[in-house]
Parts: sequence; C-alpha cells; structure tokens
Amino acid sequence: MNGWVAVLAGLGLTTATAAWAIRWSAVHPSPRTDGTGDAPVRRHRPAGRAARRPAPPPRRPR
Repeated sequence: MNGWVAVLAGLGLTTATAAWAIRWSAVHPSPRTDGTGDAPVRRHRPAGRAARRPAPPPRRPR
C-alpha cells in the first residue's frame, strides 16, 4: 500500500509544481529575442491602482 501513497504524493507534487510554474511564467514573461522568435511577449493585466493609471507612452527602440 505504501507504493500507492508514494504515487499519489508524486502526482500531487507534480500538479502543484506545474501550477506554480504556469503562474510564475505569467508574471515573469520571457524577454523577446532579437525578433526571430515567433512568440510575442504577453504582459499580464495590472490590478488595482495600476489598472486605472494611464499607460506610459511606448518606448522607441534604439
């Protein structure tokens, strides 16, 4: 019976780790590469006071 306990504990740990990684990657988007990457940077929507503040003007690339 101890094997089943270990299997269930491992599944729970895997699920918790995956959920944490998904949340972390949503808060910390990977930086865009030199333009060859096809995935654009997804920014999470700000909450609270930051949502009501107007967005700063976009920075011009140098």
